[in-house]
Amino acid sequence: SEGADIKLKEGDFEQGRNFTNKIWNSFRFLALHFDKEDIANATLANIQNARNRLELVDRWVLGRLNYAIRKMTAAIEQFHFHEAMDALYNFFWKEFCDWYLELLKARLNGEDQSAKRLALSVALYVMKHTMKLLHPIAPFIAEHVWQELGRDEAESIMLAAWPEPLAEFESANDVSDFCLLQDLIVAVRNIRGEMNVPVSKTADVLITGGNGQNPAIITQHEGYFAQLARVKQLTYTREAERPKLAATAVVRSFEVYVPLAGLIDVEVERERLRKEQTRLEKLLEGLNQRLYNQDFIGKAPKEVVERERQKKTEFESNLQRLVSSLRHLSE
Repeated sequence: SEGADIKLKEGDFEQGRNFTNKIWNSFRFLALHFDKEDIANATLANIQNARNRLELVDRWVLGRLNYAIRKMTAAIEQFHFHEAMDALYNFFWKEFCDWYLELLKARLNGEDQSAKRLALSVALYVMKHTMKLLHPIAPFIAEHVWQELGRDEAESIMLAAWPEPLAEFESANDVSDFCLLQDLIVAVRNIRGEMNVPVSKTADVLITGGNGQNPAIITQHEGYFAQLARVKQLTYTREAERPKLAATAVVRSFEVYVPLAGLIDVEVERERLRKEQTRLEKLLEGLNQRLYNQDFIGKAPKEVVERERQKKTEFESNLQRLVSSLRHLSE
């Protein structure tokens, strides 16, 4: 609430350090690929002129930049600086870096120079506007990056205009389509992690269902799955029998299957999961004994009791996933 004291924690400083490192590393990554011509081309006019050549992820990130601008501007005008920082942090790290820059790499390393230049125009445009948003909070690093990217617009970032959202890049369909792809990619990643699939191995993926959804969004962006989830072949069909020995996930009205044959040693993985199941069951048994002990509940500090309850919830969730994984390996 307004006027409330904020307790400083060491973790807050670590988070700030990590965020500035992320900004700097992202800039250095882009600097490996752009030149002065790319900086000059990173204008709204050039992006608008090439609108029909923008990929879905380009339109999505421009829309998310708009959202961050609106959110941060409103928060600053109301003196809610923590909300402003949260909006910028979430956009830059969780959307621009985690998704856009990762998907950008294919075009940056590809042979299509036109696609590469357009991708850099979008990335540098977003980076410049992000620095404008960052400047009230972290002025020194924002100014440093601006001196490399934005001097054609203003000698100093302090003289640059505050960014304005652009309605033409606020498409609910683009956001919805890309969010669906994100959810499906995360589902495949989670399956790979839970089933201990080696990073070095690519997987085939079958997606079924999707009543009321446009399946073309999935098939047209198979490359996104290859880049971010190590997918070798992506197949979509409205209906299909479940593949044998396949891990599965449900995403909205879709079902995602990852056949495991050839990806893992099934017997070794079963044994590993059984051992982990036994370990978690013993930990849960000990936690339950403590939490059902009224002496412990009455005498232990509240934060200790709450921490034990959180552990119980976490262990139960992990155990549920383990049981599900074992079931997949037995089918």
